[in-house]
Amino acid sequence: MKLLLAVFAAFVIVGSAAAADWPMFGYTPSRQNVGPAKTGITAANVAKLHHRAIQLDGTVLTTVEGLADGERLHPIQEAFREHHGLQCGFCTPGLLLTAKALLEENPAPTDREIREAIAGNLCRCTGYHFIVDAIRAAARGLQR
Repeated sequence: MKLLLAVFAAFVIVGSAAAADWPMFGYTPSRQNVGPAKTGITAANVAKLHHRAIQLDGTVLTTVEGLADGERLHPIQEAFREHHGLQCGFCTPGLLLTAKALLEENPAPTDREIREAIAGNLCRCTGYHFIVDAIRAAARGLQR
């Protein structure tokens, strides 16, 4: 459920509001042109969930901008950079948040478990090999 909540959180904060609605959330995104196509979040991912945004009142939601600690990248972000898991950026926010949720639930996933976890995220560039490498490396780094 935590993995699905991460996907839902990315959709609620990044994908559902028009740029004009951001101030209503008390949040300013790093770029204004964001939405489901930019995050890798699809209607199919969201349709699996049985929560409405109002039901999550008081829940802490992490966006991709919330992963880094100031100027210091989160270990998952650093692993994606080091292992070439980033290309055009289309899938990056969804993959980073999905990887974070996966590694919180399963700190040492197999390649198959990684591929199953990210199956709902569309990457148009990498063919997923480098993304799986990055998540595997992030898992090793977080275990230290």
